Amino acid sequence: MIFNSKKLSKKSKEIGISTCNVIARYKRLRENVLTLSTITLDLRKLGYQAMTHIFIKAEDRSKIQQIYTQLLEIPNLLVAIKLVGDFDFRAIIPIADFQDVFWLKDQVRRIHGLEEIEIFLEPIFWVWPINTFAVLIEPTILSCIIDFLLKKEGNS
Repeated sequence: MIFNSKKLSKKSKEIGISTCNVIARYKRLRENVLTLSTITLDLRKLGYQAMTHIFIKAEDRSKIQQIYTQLLEIPNLLVAIKLVGDFDFRAIIPIADFQDVFWLKDQVRRIHGLEEIEIFLEPIFWVWPINTFAVLIEPTILSCIIDFLLKKEGNS
């Protein structure tokens, strides 16, 4: 999205900084925060048939980083995130067949310090990465996000 000079001038007045400063901040945000993926993969064409969603609970929360490090070593891992709630981690890994599920289950069980593991199978995502933030690129919403980030950056 490109801002016109009226919008930039208005933004600069709203947050109390020069238009040049707003332009510079916007450019930094576009380079560092508001980036878009330009490559997508059809995982089906790579032979994957399903996605495994693995939820993991640690026995000891002081071992979270060690568990996370071991989780990251699993081949084909697409997503590994730390959670707040009943589980400590969520991992998403594509699989080609049931043998992959059994192999993956063994890989996760080899991770030391796990209290609970739940594995769910879902249909394969037809495109990866999923553009979950497409709605944020809508001009009105993007403008609000940029306002927020510009104000936040100005306060730091």
